[in-house]
Amino acid sequence: MKFNFSHNGTTPEHPETFCNFKAFGNNNYSTELEDLRLIIDWVCDSSNLFHP
Repeated sequence: MKFNFSHNGTTPEHPETFCNFKAFGNNNYSTELEDLRLIIDWVCDSSNLFHP
């Protein structure tokens, strides 16, 4: 599995280009922890098709 934090400065259209300066400027530790919590919850959810 691979993911990017939501405020890492990239966009879904350009995942390898640092171009979203506003999002990056609003990034903080709490935002990244929330992103990580959402990923962990999704991975551990038994209704997730990829769970097994």
